[in-house]
Amino acid sequence: MAENTTVRKTAGRTRSASASKAGTGRKRSTGKRKAGRAAASPLTGEITTWIGLAVVLLLFLSNFGLIGGIGNFFSSILFGLFGIPAYIMPLLGIGAYLYYRVEKRRDRAVRKLFAGLLLLLCLGVFCEMLASPPLEAWSPVEIYLRCAGERAGGGVFFGSPAFLLMKTLSGVGTVLVLLVLGIIALLILTEKSFIGTVKDGGDYLYDRALRSRDSAELRKRERKERRLQEEEAREEKRRIREEQRAARAEEIRRREEELDRLEEEREERARRRRAEEPKEDYPGYSDP
Repeated sequence: MAENTTVRKTAGRTRSASASKAGTGRKRSTGKRKAGRAAASPLTGEITTWIGLAVVLLLFLSNFGLIGGIGNFFSSILFGLFGIPAYIMPLLGIGAYLYYRVEKRRDRAVRKLFAGLLLLLCLGVFCEMLASPPLEAWSPVEIYLRCAGERAGGGVFFGSPAFLLMKTLSGVGTVLVLLVLGIIALLILTEKSFIGTVKDGGDYLYDRALRSRDSAELRKRERKERRLQEEEAREEKRRIREEQRAARAEEIRRREEELDRLEEEREERARRRRAEEPKEDYPGYSDP
């Protein structure tokens, strides 16, 4: 009985060890598969990005007739669907894809992409309004053929909202709606307040006007000070010239006085010499 119990315990330990090894093997294989997928994921994403760039470049160049017949075919489809914005639609598409991949915050990326689509909608509707008169009845086929043939308008995607807005709000109302939607889209894209920007611009202009006025007053004050300094400099020069003339006149007067004094001394010495000389007897001279 004891031997049977020992055998059963040994078999149980063997089965548990085998199960543990099998679980460990499955975990290792699962980890290897996950590591392989993680390593292949960046490579797959980069390959997808390069393929997308090539397709976008082909579509962009086809809008200018540089890819041949196939390019013209795809270009007609783009213009029929999007109208004039078809020129930039390939670039916008790849730009939105790259931004969505780079942006870490998905909610922010979705919000900005929605704002970009709203701004693109406003642009396409505006192109449709400028390209053709309002339609009497909505016909997506007619819009597609006209935009594809003329390479103008807003295509089916933008021509249809344009038709709805023009029928319900007329031209002025449509422009007003597009203006408001465009401002909202720019607010979401730039994350800056439009009213705050206008206020900052007003404050900047006001500060600039104040600075200009202060600068004008400062320049006026500087000109006045410069004028006073020039007048003071002229007065100083005039005073110096007068002092120099007075000094020269005084010097001349002193020299003249010195010359007069020297002349008087010379005459005095001459008189003394004549007085000291002996008198000679002259004929007819008698001493009194």
